[in-house]
Amino acid sequence: MVSSLRFIGPENDFLADSITLYSQEYFKAWEYFVATDMQRLPDWEYFANSAAVTGASPWTIYEFDFFQGKSLCLFPAPDGNPGLFPTKQTMGLSVIMSVRKGCYSNVRLSPIQLRKNQITSSRNVTKRSLDVQQ
Repeated sequence: MVSSLRFIGPENDFLADSITLYSQEYFKAWEYFVATDMQRLPDWEYFANSAAVTGASPWTIYEFDFFQGKSLCLFPAPDGNPGLFPTKQTMGLSVIMSVRKGCYSNVRLSPIQLRKNQITSSRNVTKRSLDVQQ
């Protein structure tokens, strides 16, 4: 049973470069959509506990304003699908104050890998998954 769905990325082209930050794990609660470099995320007072990257470009996330502090790159999926980072462990940072399109860090993170016809449950943080029977 599906309880909810969320659109990821730009409304007019989900394949365009963007990063969406979510205040809770598994893409829940508040979301903040970013399509251009932001030296300071306006009014972002929540911790980022999950993220989704669309398009072909990675994004560098920073713990402080103006691209300062600890940083790392989040990449989209290699097959053209959105890159999913469902937990703060998969993201590497929980406080994100600025973001920049492109990779400007030596720390590079790939998204989780989903198998075809896989359902990932948010009920178990250890990435419990079930194969869908066809």
